[in-house]
Amino acid sequence: MKNILITLLLCVASNICFSQSQASDAIKKSLVVDQKLFHSNEFEKKSFLFLLTLSIDSNGNVDSVSHSESDVFSKKLIDINKTIRRLKSDKSSFKEYKNQVLVIGINLMRSDAERTSLTDLNKLYTSLLKSTEKYKKITYLDSLLIVI
Repeated sequence: MKNILITLLLCVASNICFSQSQASDAIKKSLVVDQKLFHSNEFEKKSFLFLLTLSIDSNGNVDSVSHSESDVFSKKLIDINKTIRRLKSDKSSFKEYKNQVLVIGINLMRSDAERTSLTDLNKLYTSLLKSTEKYKKITYLDSLLIVI
């Protein structure tokens, strides 16, 4: 009986991890990064930390996307409009999150950069929590580290 319970718990946990992974992979693939600009001397040893918030509708489609303040957007390293279009065109990756708000921390860094501390990521999440208290169901996805 004990083995059956443990097996059941492992199956549930693996399904949760798979759906998070599917959503995280979709977000990662949707990011439109200007590789040439990012590898210019201007961004040598740079790392950028930001949050994306996706509102998922009752059909499991991305309804809206917002982001935290970051130089990654003001310096045009990520084309946020193309990224949003890609996310909204994905009709399968977010079905598990109907009527939810997804939040994901992303650390975009060059291979020559030092890693951003978790303290910085926690500050972003803390500021976001204050602005999202009105939502009933918020899911925090595991953060992404994207090294380019």
